[in-house]
Amino acid sequence: MMRVAARGKWRGLIPISDVPEFSAWLSDEDHGWTVQSPDEGEAMRIYRDGLTRVILWDGCRTVCGRHIMAMYHTFCCFRDG
Repeated sequence: MMRVAARGKWRGLIPISDVPEFSAWLSDEDHGWTVQSPDEGEAMRIYRDGLTRVILWDGCRTVCGRHIMAMYHTFCCFRDG
């Protein structure tokens, strides 16, 4: 995990089945992200305050950076509560 973290990419962290619920959570009025149409090779694209974040899809698993990883872990804490 430390080598993965050093690269700044998390592979397979977000199940593809969680992407619709995660994007809906991000785009609610509390969080304010705007869901955009993903480009080829992307599972999700969101935008807010000049920032665009994406979850990539390599055909087998999701790939995301640190910011999405942190938001996904927050999502997991609140969706089960």
